[in-house]
Amino acid sequence: MPDACWAQARLVVEVDSRSFHGFGDAPRRTEERRARYASLGWRVLPVSPARLRGEPHAVLREIEAAYLAGPA
Repeated sequence: MPDACWAQARLVVEVDSRSFHGFGDAPRRTEERRARYASLGWRVLPVSPARLRGEPHAVLREIEAAYLAGPA
């Protein structure tokens, strides 16, 4: 399940924390999930927790730009 999703823009945001994306088979599952999104015409915007905490306004601008660009 994505951390945020805008269906009308076919946009998904995933916060790539190590606890959910960095250990065991999680990197493989993350890659497969993103490939499935792409095959269905969705874009995935990955964001690190550090960027979200340290540069929240920049991250928000990136999300806004991706949203305004519309579906892939």
